[in-house]
Amino acid sequence: MKFRTKLIITFLTIILLPLLLSVIAFCVIGGLIIHNSDASYGIETTDYSTMSDSLASFSDITDELYARLEKTAGENPGKLTETEFLDEINAEASRLASYILVRKDIQLFYSGNEVAAQKIFSRLPAYGFE
Repeated sequence: MKFRTKLIITFLTIILLPLLLSVIAFCVIGGLIIHNSDASYGIETTDYSTMSDSLASFSDITDELYARLEKTAGENPGKLTETEFLDEINAEASRLASYILVRKDIQLFYSGNEVAAQKIFSRLPAYGFE
């Protein structure tokens, strides 16, 4: 075997093989993280932003739902006290790994997730504050 051939084989083994294996590992690990976030959180709109900044990603996902609730509150505030409407909104929120919690004065009026609501309700800001 010529020296040139040995040099080419050594170059491919030392440089290109680790690069190829790194790219394969990156793709596999990234795919697993995306798949696990889909399975864990039940989110249908997962993208690569959930790997780097999951809190901001979840916030962006629910922004459209929040805008809809804000518009409803401005046009017809009484609709927010209808449990059928809140159930419909909560069904949409549950697909986005979230839930609706409605407080009226100091009482819990509606909760889409009773167990989680009991844990978080005491830590919410006072009524009327954002």
